[in-house]
Formats: sequence, structure tokens, C-alpha cells
Amino acid sequence: MSQTKIIRPYVSQPTNMQTLDGTLYKENLSRVPGAVTIIFPSLDAKGKVKTGLDDVENEELKTQLGQVISENIGGESDFYLQYREHGITIKDGDNVFDLNDPYQAVEYFLLLKAPQVAKSIDDFTNGIANPSRTYLYVFDPEKEETKKYTANKIKTDCVFALGGASEDVLRQVAVLTGVIIRMESSDQEIFNNLSEAIENPQNFVGGKFRDEFLRYINMGDAERKVEVLANGLIKNAVVTKVGKAIKEGNNKIADNEEDFKQMLLKDDELYLSFKERLNIKKSYNTLL
Repeated sequence: MSQTKIIRPYVSQPTNMQTLDGTLYKENLSRVPGAVTIIFPSLDAKGKVKTGLDDVENEELKTQLGQVISENIGGESDFYLQYREHGITIKDGDNVFDLNDPYQAVEYFLLLKAPQVAKSIDDFTNGIANPSRTYLYVFDPEKEETKKYTANKIKTDCVFALGGASEDVLRQVAVLTGVIIRMESSDQEIFNNLSEAIENPQNFVGGKFRDEFLRYINMGDAERKVEVLANGLIKNAVVTKVGKAIKEGNNKIADNEEDFKQMLLKDDELYLSFKERLNIKKSYNTLL
């Protein structure tokens, strides 16, 4: 276990980085510098302090800390009266805890049991943490560096793919990722919009734009055209999804969307037939 732990505020990236919120975000702050908050220990149903050290995996550490502090540090101990009365002061920004210091270690594990503190930033992105009451998280520098590396690598792959793809492919990918809606968009507009989405993926496809961009742009041409056709057929109600099934009128065509795409991919006549029916409703000729 690392001997240094960091708890910092969770700050979502503001839309406009040129504001005060944007400046605070860059400094990992949620409020003006110098602001503090007080967090009191959590209690169980019997009024016992949730120490974080009573967990089975921390029993050895609890024994070691108790020996150094020379007190009983179980949840029922009077040792925690000071924290129950005065709480733990948390400053805005990084709060660093040296686990070699027994009192800092005790405070760190107390905070892990507080509802205000998430185990990691992933708890916010995965919807585990409720930002209305949880506003701090345990920051893991190594894990964050790995995530940053992965995100930067994916971004670089996207930029490279964007520059090497044909205008037709980019138009198809733009439709599939929802970057363009107007079919008359120029090639330059499509390129610029895709570039913007790569730079700010949180605004597209539920924040998963880069993954979706690479998935579609790395598809074979035939598979991508089928994706565009199926997308257009469903959006323009040439076919409908009833549950998982794909229907045309009252006739069931396929058990699910994936089976329907495979049918279009394997049967050229069926592909051309549905393409014609779609083009009657909306011009997709430039995409297919």
C-alpha cells in the first residue's frame, strides 16, 4: 500500500473554461482558495464510529496504529470523541495523508467511511457516487496517469485516423456518431465537426465518442455502409424496432438489429432494395 494518500474535491469540467469555474477546475479546486469543510465520522446503527480500520483487511494496520498511539482505536473507543466533537477539517484542493503518521492514517480511514468521500473518481463517472452529497474522492496518481495515457493514446489514434480517411468515410462516420444531421453539410464542416468531437468527446455519444469514432472508422467499407443504411432505415421509419425485432409494416424481418445488418451485408439484392426504399424517403445516395 502506498504510504501517501490524497483526497481531493470532485470537480466536473465546466463548459466554458474561461470562467472562474474554469480557473478553479484547472487548479483542482471547487471553491475559492482557502475554503474548508468539516467532515464528522460516520456512525453505525449502534452509534459506533465507522473507523475504516475495523474492516477485516485492515486489522493488522489497526493493531499497529493502536500500539503506536497507545490507545484502543476500535469504533467504540473514547479516542474518537475528538473527531465526533470537532470533525476533520478538509481544505479545498489536495488533502495529503501520510500513513506513516498514525493520526493522519486514522483520519484517512475515517474519511473513507464518510458518505462525502468516494473511493475513486470512477465512482462519479460510473454513477455510483451521488454528487449531491459526495464531493470528494481518493486520488490515485498512478491510476490517473494510466487513465491519462490511455485517453491521450486514443485521442492520437483518432486524430491520425481522421487525417487519413476519405471524405466519404468521414461523412459516414459523422452520420453514425451523430456529429452531423444535415445531409448537405460540406466536407470541411464534417471534418471540423469530427475534429471538435475528438477534442471534446464528452459532448457526443454519451462521452464515448472517441471509442465509437475508432469503431466505425476501422470498419470495412461494406460493414460501415450497412451500418449507415440500417441507421437510416430505422430513423426514417422504413423499418421499425418492436422490442428487439425488426419489422417492415406487420412483417417481421429479423429477430434483432444485428441479424438485420448481417442480412443486408450478405444479400446484395436485399441491400439495394432497402437502399432504394430509403432513398425514396431521404437522400442517402452520397453515403451508400
